[in-house]
Amino acid sequence: MNMKFKNLEKKSPQPELLETVRAAQEGTANILGSMGEGFVFPVHEKVRNLEETPLALRPHSPEHTTRKELLRLSIRGLEEAWRIAIQPHIGTIRTSDIKRRKVGIDFFTEADTRSEGVIKDIFTQRFGDNVRIFGEESGIYLGDLNVRIGLRIDPVDGTESMKFGKPDWGIMVGAYEGTPEHERQICGVVYYPEHNTLAYSVDSAGVFISDVETGETRQIPHVPEQNSFDNVIIQMSEHKDPARRPVFAFVMTELAGKGARIRITSSACTDVLEALLTHGKRAMVIDGDYVRVDFIPYAFLEHLGYRIYEWGGALRQADDPAIADQQLIVVPPGEVGREILEITKRARQL
Repeated sequence: MNMKFKNLEKKSPQPELLETVRAAQEGTANILGSMGEGFVFPVHEKVRNLEETPLALRPHSPEHTTRKELLRLSIRGLEEAWRIAIQPHIGTIRTSDIKRRKVGIDFFTEADTRSEGVIKDIFTQRFGDNVRIFGEESGIYLGDLNVRIGLRIDPVDGTESMKFGKPDWGIMVGAYEGTPEHERQICGVVYYPEHNTLAYSVDSAGVFISDVETGETRQIPHVPEQNSFDNVIIQMSEHKDPARRPVFAFVMTELAGKGARIRITSSACTDVLEALLTHGKRAMVIDGDYVRVDFIPYAFLEHLGYRIYEWGGALRQADDPAIADQQLIVVPPGEVGREILEITKRARQL
């Protein structure tokens, strides 16, 4: 054997290189396969292969949609909201374009209105008056309340982070089936433009994360029990009313006494993304002040084993329209969640 080729035979590619090549090939396949199914961003193969189960737009009506179509439209809406409504103006937004009043720790900029309008247009062009839409700006459902499909839009979740150049913000859409009083999430999507990340949940299919640049996709597994504060970071969201801060401070002090690591929330969508990426090593304590659209991604966590409780102990659900402005905890299974709940129960008695 030629010595040159004999030496080559002994040198096998490094495992890291092979993994990089495999991931690149898989990412390319995901991008192409998703484009073939009409998705503007790469989605997991399991989502691409979803059966097209009909969802009626109105009671007793032959007009229908599907989970896959709602997901397609949602992702397209988020991509266009970023590309058309936000990205061209983000430099101005981050310097001098504060057109509206400051409320609490959040800025309402013109980006909210532009972003929400882009997403609404995509759905109304497809469904006309056969969809009701709940936007952050309106704060109520608009349209025919008798239709079976509802849409919740948060055009910029974490406006303060976005305004000040931090990447920890996102654009969110949730599609729901049912009535405004009793609806369940069919699919939900969060796009994190400055992380190049898409997180999404599809009813009966699972929860997924995609890298929109590389095409890498993965399904997030059910979270394990968390039994030690050493392994969990507590994300805390304070109410803007100063009168409520002593009780909030009590909860923080009690958690610190347990050895908990505590951070103040930058956005609901970022808290959820961290919980997904760390496989349940995040818990949230919310002192109210959240509106209905803020709970779009918390439904993802419920699918993976998280539970939402009022501070007093009552079990709640992210889809419940009455959950807005409530004192809540969002916790993984295990002892950590139980101990947080005991602390908030005591706080309610102050």
